[in-house]
Amino acid sequence: MVELDIPSYEGQNAEANFTCKLHGEFCRRVIYALLTTNPCPECARMAQHNFPQDAESLKRAILLALGSGYTVEPFEYAGRNTEVGLCCGNSEHPPFKRIIGNISRVRGCPTCGQQAASKKRQEAIRRLAKRSRVDRFEAWLAAAIETHGEKFDYSHVDYRTAREKVNIICSVHGPFLQSPADHLAGGCRKCADTDLKGRYTDEFFEKHPDAGYQPALLYYLRLRFHEVGFYKVGITINDVAKRHAMLNTLPGLKFDTLAEAPMTLREAYETEQKIQLEHGDRSRSQLPFPKYIQRQIRVGPSECFLRPLTAEMFAKYFV
Repeated sequence: MVELDIPSYEGQNAEANFTCKLHGEFCRRVIYALLTTNPCPECARMAQHNFPQDAESLKRAILLALGSGYTVEPFEYAGRNTEVGLCCGNSEHPPFKRIIGNISRVRGCPTCGQQAASKKRQEAIRRLAKRSRVDRFEAWLAAAIETHGEKFDYSHVDYRTAREKVNIICSVHGPFLQSPADHLAGGCRKCADTDLKGRYTDEFFEKHPDAGYQPALLYYLRLRFHEVGFYKVGITINDVAKRHAMLNTLPGLKFDTLAEAPMTLREAYETEQKIQLEHGDRSRSQLPFPKYIQRQIRVGPSECFLRPLTAEMFAKYFV
């Protein structure tokens, strides 16, 4: 209710000008204004005049200020220095005492206050945790879409931690459970198994003839796992970096894209089959990591070979 006139301030021990919203301007030493309940002299006189003048009036005023749940123990009236014993409505909370100097500023049960403050802190922490979880989910969702495009439906994901499994829907194989961290590193397990076997077949294009006309890439990779080098020819309808994002999750594995050839999906499939017949059948060998790793990074032994394409084959299919 009182505001300090900043230009008049010269230190806490000097006088300054104040404005009371009820009684207007007044001048007073700043230190006194800070320490007193009523900085405005007129407000102080009103408070003094309005203070209960006997024990019964003070008791009624206390109960009115604190609420009917409180009880007031018998006390001796001593004006503004009256000490009063109080109990709140909770029988488990101990009694407490207050010196009643200002009715409008009577403080209630300290135990109730601590519990209320604790509850507010817990609610604030929960709100912060929820907000933080939402932020983490949004960051993960952006990374998932960047990695997998629109292949998966994330509308049923209840994100809590990076390791707690969530419900993800694959556009090919339907719903499955997977941790958010594993999803960024892999994807649908059934799709990975299909990739190991080779997704496209003559039967596939007979059943889905229109699919054969969509744009695709035939790609040629050079890979190195520690000291072992090998090569891979494959097909993707995305860009090669997205198709092989999972390769980056295996420590010790490096790869380079040696060539890409844009064509229709059916043409890419047929060209890949020719390369496998002409070159891959004579150059295949066991890959230098176990099958679960092959599944994780989506590299199958049938599409990899240890020797590079000959210059003639490279020129024939990629130049």
